[in-house]
Amino acid sequence: MDDFYSTLLETAGGWIQAAGAAIVSVGGTILASTSEDSSVEKGLKLVAIGNGIEAAGNALQAIGREKAAVEKRMNLTIFGAWLQAAGNVTNVAAALLVLDDEEESGFKLDVLGDSVQFLGALSETVGLRSSEESPFLKTLVSGNLIQSFGLLIEAIGALYIVKGQMKLGERIKAIGNYIQTAGVTIAAIGLTEKLESEE
Repeated sequence: MDDFYSTLLETAGGWIQAAGAAIVSVGGTILASTSEDSSVEKGLKLVAIGNGIEAAGNALQAIGREKAAVEKRMNLTIFGAWLQAAGNVTNVAAALLVLDDEEESGFKLDVLGDSVQFLGALSETVGLRSSEESPFLKTLVSGNLIQSFGLLIEAIGALYIVKGQMKLGERIKAIGNYIQTAGVTIAAIGLTEKLESEE
């Protein structure tokens, strides 16, 4: 029963993370496609909201994993989920700084947030690969790997923005946003299948 509730928390966290990533994707698309101040503000607000939702989803996943039976704890996946949550919070702070016209600080902080998220997703992938074999493992690993790739692209886009190539950077980040959203969604599907098997 404990395993079911920990998987339930992890699955809920996965879908919350997917919802947040989708909102970030919408915000990133707006930022990549316009220069109008009102639209840029809307895009940044969506990015901040989406990252906040992602942070909540990652935290739920970490808590769910921590509640699993001791012998089944996967320290790297727990660490990775908390690391991603920290990265998301950093991205929220970055977007808020840019909204407050502190662009240079915000852009630099955004690189850090994307990089921390990337390391978190990569840690989860490595942790999952070293865990016990299950029918859902391939889906979970694939989803996390795709997510890691998307986050790496986002970090590269953020670096371009810091270097002053704003539009190119925003477009690269938008591509990364959608790849990340796809990866998170695939992982959430894998978690849902795992939950259904434990009912």
